[in-house]
Amino acid sequence: MASPARCHRIMLLGVMVFMLSAGCAQTGPSVPSASGRIHYVVIDEGVSDSNVRAQAGEEVRWVNVRKTPVSVIFNGLQHGDVSCEHGFSNSTNSHMAAVIPPDDKASLCFRAGGRQTYRVLDVQRSGVELNHEVSVEVMPAP
Repeated sequence: MASPARCHRIMLLGVMVFMLSAGCAQTGPSVPSASGRIHYVVIDEGVSDSNVRAQAGEEVRWVNVRKTPVSVIFNGLQHGDVSCEHGFSNSTNSHMAAVIPPDDKASLCFRAGGRQTYRVLDVQRSGVELNHEVSVEVMPAP
């Protein structure tokens, strides 16, 4: 039998999947934000959506449902490339990164079209990557 903490994480992941599928069934934006839709990426043992497609200005939100913190790292992305951010910061190495604690989130809104590739790392296990080549495909705003 699964531990209570594991059951809580499974239930939380199930609720997130339900919310995502319910949002996809609608013809309009699933969740209103200042700039349009919110696209959710759930981080557990891996990354729930390896190729997110969003329009410029729409929010992409990473939700960590793990028991340990994770890092989401975009190489080559600068603060001027985004129109909104929560939890991310610029580093001196020409990339934006966020450390997301357990049961927390971070988000970005991209200004222009293009493909933005990122990595998700386990903060407590140096060098352990939780994904393989995940990206956000940003479509130009209409």
